[in-house]
Amino acid sequence: MIERAIENWLTNTNERNYQTPFCQALMVGDHTILYRSRHRPMEQGKDIITTDGSGQFHAYQLKTGDIDLTTWRKIRGEIEELIQLPIVHPSVPKDAGHRSYLVCNGEITDEVRIQISQINEDNERKQRQYSYLDVITFPKLLEIFVDAQREFLPNSIEDLDAFLRLYLSDGRDFIDKAALSQFLTGSVLIPNAKRDSDRIHAISSSVILISHLLKPYQEKENHFALFEAWGLLAALIVKYAESQNLKTGWQESFDLAFGEAISNLHQLKEETLGRTDFLEGDPMGDGGPMYRGRLTIVLGALAVLELHLLCEGTSDKLDKRVADLIVGNLSRIWLWGDSAVPFLLNIAWVLEKADHSVEAEGVFERLFTAILQSNAGEQGEAVPLPSPYYTLSQVLETMYEFADDAIDFSSFAGDSYSLEVVIQAIARRELRHLLQSNWRKVTHIHVQAFVPDRAEDYFSWHTTEGKNTSYFLPPIQSWRSLVEESRQRSDGFLLRNQKILRLFTLIAPHRMTKETAALVDPYMT
Repeated sequence: MIERAIENWLTNTNERNYQTPFCQALMVGDHTILYRSRHRPMEQGKDIITTDGSGQFHAYQLKTGDIDLTTWRKIRGEIEELIQLPIVHPSVPKDAGHRSYLVCNGEITDEVRIQISQINEDNERKQRQYSYLDVITFPKLLEIFVDAQREFLPNSIEDLDAFLRLYLSDGRDFIDKAALSQFLTGSVLIPNAKRDSDRIHAISSSVILISHLLKPYQEKENHFALFEAWGLLAALIVKYAESQNLKTGWQESFDLAFGEAISNLHQLKEETLGRTDFLEGDPMGDGGPMYRGRLTIVLGALAVLELHLLCEGTSDKLDKRVADLIVGNLSRIWLWGDSAVPFLLNIAWVLEKADHSVEAEGVFERLFTAILQSNAGEQGEAVPLPSPYYTLSQVLETMYEFADDAIDFSSFAGDSYSLEVVIQAIARRELRHLLQSNWRKVTHIHVQAFVPDRAEDYFSWHTTEGKNTSYFLPPIQSWRSLVEESRQRSDGFLLRNQKILRLFTLIAPHRMTKETAALVDPYMT
């Protein structure tokens, strides 16, 4: 059944969506990926460039569907660039030759195969220094993908159920991250592998397998769901490598998964900037909290992308279009619960980087005030904020009274997972006036936190190995010591994996603690 699912995915996907698993399959075959295309102009016909164990260079052009004479004539120029132009890459000598491959998830007609044979024979006969052109079509691709993961298929009813829930989902909604994590950790990234080679194979298989699972979201171009899925996988790879003491062999797979997460954020950004509003579907059924929640999530995701590009040195300045979009929609952002806090913090952080310090301070103040009003049980329209384990969807379903398991908002009165996170973000910036007059109210709220026993478990979706803590902040607090504490951060494992931690605290809001917030807050870099 799983093989049929893979076959169905491969038949209906496009080159953009099978590029990453194909890269992973090449890596399983002892190739090192030197370059993979972002599908932009000036790529000289080469979507993927690799080198194999013997030092030979390879270049691949990926296409979708069958290639007949009509299609061949349209792509002939790209193919000529593929075989005729040398590879231009810092890791490839200028005079190095390469093998070329035309890859498609369909078939190539006999007429086209004859032309390819004639081109190869003519180039060889006339001693042109052009690359030989091979072809890889649907049957071979299917064999590659099935063989690469045959050992890592559902081995329990629970894992099979998780697989089917993802594979048969609608694709327009949020992805079920709990089900995805359960499947990956239960069937693929399993801890009882005997050898490092088996562990590395498991990581490789996870990249290929998740591509099949995400078919519904790929078809709907649900970039946020794809970002969350690939970001979750990247985090699980880091956790698995650390817990299994893998020193090498996993980083390349992590880079593929992380790159897909960032790529989908880029696509979400371009889609958002090309629109005039955040409406989805029938406008008559949209608006209100649903609209504000969607807006907050999208703006927070775009903020994370901009901060990532700045912190990793990919860009030296923020995209003004994103900053302007955020400023223009600040009145609509919404704190629906603790799971919204990472989105709002990233919005504030990107405003600081865009020299909108007044607006950023306003977001911090709104966050702090809203937490006090709701979770301190003050009178008014505000209700207690659900913990970070409750999603926007669950909050909306409860509000609109169609939830199967409605949230009991009153059960969260007087508790907060995000209060100390926000207080320390404010203290880092020495915005004393925001805290001083409200400190008495702060000390009446239970600060809640879950601290994993092991640092790598900060990259788990679910773990029981840790400690739940609950405490009140002191009634008398030294300002200087609060500022100093807020600027402390741990080194070691979490700091080394800061770039995925930045994304993962958005994907898994329950991992945004005062410790992780200090590591991803750009004020600290």
